[in-house]
Amino acid sequence: AWQKAADQGKGKTNVSAVYSALAYQKLGQDEEAHQLLRGCIQSAAQPKPTAEDYFAAGTAEQYSNHTDEARKYFKQALDVDPLFWQVRIALKNLGS
Repeated sequence: AWQKAADQGKGKTNVSAVYSALAYQKLGQDEEAHQLLRGCIQSAAQPKPTAEDYFAAGTAEQYSNHTDEARKYFKQALDVDPLFWQVRIALKNLGS
């Protein structure tokens, strides 16, 4: 089941890739997990990132234990889309 979950986000840079990375970590495949998380973070550095890009980057940073960076990306997601309710929940979970 973990392998199936891990494979579903492979090659993506959206938030589903973050959850795939967590599944890879559960399987002990830390390098694969790190690559997926890095791809999500880099998606926010592309020209004209979307709110989803910032959300994925923030979620990747959150699960990498980089709370300040996660908060920064989540706030950028809200700048792009103030109605992105999932981001508001993520910020609340960070204590913001």
